Amino acid sequence: MRPFLMRLALGLCALTGLLCQSSSRLRADLDFLTSDALAGRLSLTPQAEIAARYIAADFQKTGLLPANYGSYLQEFPLIAYRSDPNARQLLLTRKGASKAFRAGSDFTGSFHRDIDIRGALVFAGYGITAPEYRYDDYAGLDEAGKIVLIFDHEPQEDDPQSVWNGTGHTLHAGRWTKLANARRHGAIGVLIASEPGRQHPGLLEAPRATGAGQSLRASAPP
Repeated sequence: MRPFLMRLALGLCALTGLLCQSSSRLRADLDFLTSDALAGRLSLTPQAEIAARYIAADFQKTGLLPANYGSYLQEFPLIAYRSDPNARQLLLTRKGASKAFRAGSDFTGSFHRDIDIRGALVFAGYGITAPEYRYDDYAGLDEAGKIVLIFDHEPQEDDPQSVWNGTGHTLHAGRWTKLANARRHGAIGVLIASEPGRQHPGLLEAPRATGAGQSLRASAPP
């Protein structure tokens, strides 16, 4: 059986070239792409261009065929913007009394265009709808046309016996998943707060990339 397995492995290597990449080669690629020299490979930077060309060249050496009209690269429209922290405001009004929150110290977030969102606020737990776990934070809520306030991450994330992948995470913990879910429920805005009892940096404490933000144009394909 061994000779057959060896011939099979060699045949697969000859066909794809992918299964025979050595761990040292893969480590070298990873070390380069995550090195300080590439400074995080932020979009619209020379380092991102270097990384893209490096990966494209590796695709070519491996023998992969380009799928984009003979090119390993694909262009897409991207908007670069830098938000003004002094122009960002968050104001909560209740029973005639208002409280203002400061950008950077009380909340974070930015938009690629000027926008004014006003609406009633409703608390929606963790903002998760998970039929597979028979769990829905939006059950019984009237959230359509309102701004929802939700917790970050997932419930029971410190419990190894939790249905939410124990102490790991499921896809429902992701912020983009939560935003998409809020949109499906008709919310016009989302505020995400650090969950109680957290064992990780909060939203304001976590390191964030500096410099310009980016957003895909609305006309760009999904």
